[in-house]
Amino acid sequence: MGSTTWLTLTRTNYGDWAVHMKWKLRAQKWWVVVEPGGASEDVEVGAMEALLASTPPEFHQPIGAKGNAKDA
Repeated sequence: MGSTTWLTLTRTNYGDWAVHMKWKLRAQKWWVVVEPGGASEDVEVGAMEALLASTPPEFHQPIGAKGNAKDA
């Protein structure tokens, strides 16, 4: 992920967080995980890493239990 800074999701900033995630994932070429057709393992892992980096610890177990980044 390099030097990318991820906005952390809170109870009150979902709209801002969603916009930041969309464009940061697109910048990393990871947005493909939310589009039909699937993504490579490297892209899935990168997107999941971004989700984990941008969410509070209490979300990590439910996110990690998902089979792919789109479901997370």
